[in-house]
Amino acid sequence: RVAKTARTMSPLEQAEDFYQRGVSAAKRHQLQDSLTYWQQALRVQPEHIQARKQLILALIAPNRSLANGLFAEGLVLHDPLDLRKWYARALLPVAGVAEAAAILKGQDISVAQDAEYIALQAGLWQQAGDYALARQAYFNLLQEFPAKGLYVFGLAVAQDQLAEQEKAVESYQRALSSDLSTDLKSYSRIRIDALAQNRGAGY
Repeated sequence: RVAKTARTMSPLEQAEDFYQRGVSAAKRHQLQDSLTYWQQALRVQPEHIQARKQLILALIAPNRSLANGLFAEGLVLHDPLDLRKWYARALLPVAGVAEAAAILKGQDISVAQDAEYIALQAGLWQQAGDYALARQAYFNLLQEFPAKGLYVFGLAVAQDQLAEQEKAVESYQRALSSDLSTDLKSYSRIRIDALAQNRGAGY
């Protein structure tokens, strides 16, 4: 009779096992158990990105400082730009646009390096009322994607809010001939008419 020896799981396999147990616990609404499993996953394999993200999502509202710490640790273990984009989006509905936008600041990123990052920056800055920063970001995006209607429209809105009326009209007109959605084209026409009558900034 040959004795069978159980195979020892690798750290990656152990982490995945803990992660899946955490997912199952979360489905049963056993939050504390799921947190414990995901923490165990990170202890044996700190690079387990799904466990890190699930922990952050679970803690982002009740314990922001701990969530921020998990995010900061992750920046040295994973692609920092991808993690920043993910965390900014995760923060937005919980903490608001200012905190989400702050996650993306201070990074010297070009459109060629990560256009999605710059587009997310532009959109968040626009929502936060940082129109000068948004204008520059949309301008940079349009150097690489001159036909992208959403970027043209974003530039127009920023120029509009900065009272650059002639430039805003030009950009809104340019947006009308782009792939912009029907609703945003309608808004562009409204702003063109309003600016032509010198009614001032929109929104």
